[in-house]
Amino acid sequence: MTATQVQQQAEAFTSKIPWQNAEPDCLVVCCSDHRFEQQTRDLAHHLNFKNPHVLQMPSGAALTLPLATAINFLSKATDRIIERIVEMKHPKDVIIVGHHDCGAYKLERVSLISTVIKQFTGKTVHDLQREHLAQAARRLRLGLRGVQVRAFFANVVTEGNESRVRFEEVL
Repeated sequence: MTATQVQQQAEAFTSKIPWQNAEPDCLVVCCSDHRFEQQTRDLAHHLNFKNPHVLQMPSGAALTLPLATAINFLSKATDRIIERIVEMKHPKDVIIVGHHDCGAYKLERVSLISTVIKQFTGKTVHDLQREHLAQAARRLRLGLRGVQVRAFFANVVTEGNESRVRFEEVL
């Protein structure tokens, strides 16, 4: 079979969602965990943003912290990606989101660290995540002058018979 025949047999899909060529009104930096994807976009809409530019990566904005990533080049690369998006798209608001049950905080080294932290300070993994979110927000505020940065932590809560995602702002 030739390449042309293979291409002709390839399936095509046309989305039913209309194309909109609009500038983003905010940048959302969040984890790539698919379980929180729709709710994170819902948060942006709740905050009155209509066209969020969403940057998803494992552990989200925590990657901007050299101590949290343990590999310094990742924090620099993440910073540069965020800076580049802000330079290109000109959003005036950046929303960073961390979430409950994040795989990045389940790694052995983080579990060991969180166990030690809990022994000496009484803090939980969620406390550590919230601290990392607050630190990431502070770093981004320093690097992105003129841009408002807000941080949110997403927790799964049960309301009646359904589980929902509740976002709490981290200051």
